[in-house]
Amino acid sequence: MRIEGQNLQAIQQVNVAKVEKKEVKQLSTSMIEKKATGFAAADKLDKSSGAAVSSTVTNNVNIESNVSVEQNVYITNVFVNIPGSHSMLRDVSGAVTAGNAQVACGKFESFVKDIHDNGMPVDVNALVQQVLRESYLDTTEDLKFYADKVKYFNEAKKMTRQYVQDLRDFKTGLSTFMKDNDFCLSDPPSDKAQLAKFNELVETYCAQHIGTAKHATGNINVQYAAVTSMVNDIAKHQAIGDVLNRGDKMIKDTFGCGLPQEIKDHIKTALTSGNDEVINAAMKEVAQYVSYLGDAAVKDGKFGKASNGIDDVSHKKGCSSPCYEDFQYYMTSDSNKSARSNLSCTGGDQAQIMKAFGFDSSVNLTTYTSFDKVVETAMSPLHDAWKNEVLIGQEKTTDAIYQDIMKNGNSSEWAKAYPGIVQKVVENSTQNNQMADDIGLPSTIPPTDVTTVEELDNAITKFEEKLSTIGDDAQLANTDLQNILQKQQQTLQMMSNISKMLSDTALAVIRKIG
Repeated sequence: MRIEGQNLQAIQQVNVAKVEKKEVKQLSTSMIEKKATGFAAADKLDKSSGAAVSSTVTNNVNIESNVSVEQNVYITNVFVNIPGSHSMLRDVSGAVTAGNAQVACGKFESFVKDIHDNGMPVDVNALVQQVLRESYLDTTEDLKFYADKVKYFNEAKKMTRQYVQDLRDFKTGLSTFMKDNDFCLSDPPSDKAQLAKFNELVETYCAQHIGTAKHATGNINVQYAAVTSMVNDIAKHQAIGDVLNRGDKMIKDTFGCGLPQEIKDHIKTALTSGNDEVINAAMKEVAQYVSYLGDAAVKDGKFGKASNGIDDVSHKKGCSSPCYEDFQYYMTSDSNKSARSNLSCTGGDQAQIMKAFGFDSSVNLTTYTSFDKVVETAMSPLHDAWKNEVLIGQEKTTDAIYQDIMKNGNSSEWAKAYPGIVQKVVENSTQNNQMADDIGLPSTIPPTDVTTVEELDNAITKFEEKLSTIGDDAQLANTDLQNILQKQQQTLQMMSNISKMLSDTALAVIRKIG
């Protein structure tokens, strides 16, 4: 889009007949705000029809600095008294922007005639200024479109790059796992029996270590944020002693020992703060403590007593029973690195953890499930009923609460107890990022259909190629952005030149009069 000087010159040279004033509705200068924020009352006029709306256009360049209050008043009076005048002026602006001088002149003459027929004076300078303004807004809208396009491709590129890196990391973990089992991932055995074992191990690892992709986790966080915030807000208005008692009961019912005083203090501090992140961190520590107790096969408050459980935890010297000091040693010491990487092969550890968290059969904890994976699963909105039970006495997952609100709206029990939650949930849900679906990224690492080394390599290659394609698209979008930015700068320069020309003309007339 380009404003040609000859087009504007042609408009200015249109034969404007002198007209007599008739009785029309006029807006006084005092009715217009003294700051130049657009043509008078323009932020209450729809661009296409002049209907009352609220404008959301914000300009970082003061394009009205050369427009007087009187000109604003004049333009507003035109829009108020002549039906469809704003649309007609927009047509003129569109023709100018498109570089079609003949059409622009014809539409401008028609517009001036309408002004004359309605008994209003014709201020060519004010009308030209308005044409310039409309043209500038057109290029600004295009600039925003291309800027959003560049932002989209950059975000898509970032998301895809992260997914490719996660696939590579997954392959590295698989390689280490195969090495621990006396196989080389890049050199499958030729022996038929050994190859079958090799493939079985790969398939098992892929099934057991499949995880949620980072972009999918981000979507979940956005989708459930309002529900999590509501639960935390309800919790901080409850008696802290009740929350701590529920947490103690959850631990005692399975392991025969309660929460350490240190964790209770952390929960108390978190609820007092009212901060969502602090509360979530405190509950994550509870989940970590449960995982520690399960890995240590705790029952009746003693290590290694769980049925079929194995206490493979290296305990801190002097700690003969579960305590916060031993828990911290488990979390941080290198001697417990192996214990944190997997659970008992006999199934006793898994059973204790499943019972404590109330996991159903959809959660599959195995020998290869790590401490971090247990905690991640426990904090997931799909499996965090234990957390909401501790915080508010409601053994329902965040997802179940979310689904209830989305299904029943204001009739939901949560909407009745917590006014405003429906609107918050719906707003957050609409923000759920659809970019991964648009570019075809799976929600899991690796994709669910990957069970062999060849399929994993093919997946990595596929998304590397997709990353390259998105990179090319991003570069093209950036070029378009630079082009439209240059056109906008040309528009600004043209506006400056025309304004100066109008000013010079006015001064010349004044000198002649003098």
